[in-house]
Amino acid sequence: MIGEIFYKLHTYHRYLAGGGAVLVLSAAALLLCAKSGIKWKALILSPFGVIGIGAAKVFEEMSRKIKEGGKRWIFAGLFVACLLLLAIICSGDSLVSGQVGEPVSNRMHLPGDLSDAMQGILEDDEAPRVLTMPGWGPNFMAYSSAFELMYEDPYGPDLSFEDEDQWLVYTQLSVLHPDMKKVAAAAHRAHCRYIVLSNDIWPDIPVTSFGYEPFISCDICTVYREVAKP
Repeated sequence: MIGEIFYKLHTYHRYLAGGGAVLVLSAAALLLCAKSGIKWKALILSPFGVIGIGAAKVFEEMSRKIKEGGKRWIFAGLFVACLLLLAIICSGDSLVSGQVGEPVSNRMHLPGDLSDAMQGILEDDEAPRVLTMPGWGPNFMAYSSAFELMYEDPYGPDLSFEDEDQWLVYTQLSVLHPDMKKVAAAAHRAHCRYIVLSNDIWPDIPVTSFGYEPFISCDICTVYREVAKP
């Protein structure tokens, strides 16, 4: 029980401060607070708060040394600077982890670099009609209302679609080795100028043999653009 509590507490701190110097500085600040007679136990849950309190105590002590005169305050300042430098070196990271201090560029949590593929399509066509992988449709619609998809992803186990072509492409693209001749033919009939395929599928014959050419290559997917109808 106690071990589980400490594990969750450690996980929380790792999530909050990453692997940066925050953990090192908060531990040093806790020791300082304990030595100064401050109630420190509750501060374990607030690493940034305890660092602030520790910094205040250090500056308070430095101010006192300065008022006393002499060179003792210089050594105190050098000691604090060395402590901060040691914390940074030990952590191998910035004072605040990049996971906390830097903005997340992929705010919609899109898979991989799928956003690059979608943006490239929109730059090529203002109102693109797209055939994409099962499960990716909501990402396209959330990214831009300009997209028109060949089919909407079904909810639950019910695989009913408006027409046979929609059912065909959904079931084909749900397997590792889809029949791209059937998929491309259905895409042509549905006037889909773009097909966005996952790089994890392995068709026996690529879609480029059936009237589509590579348009955008990404790590997670490849966008194919219609060049001719079979």
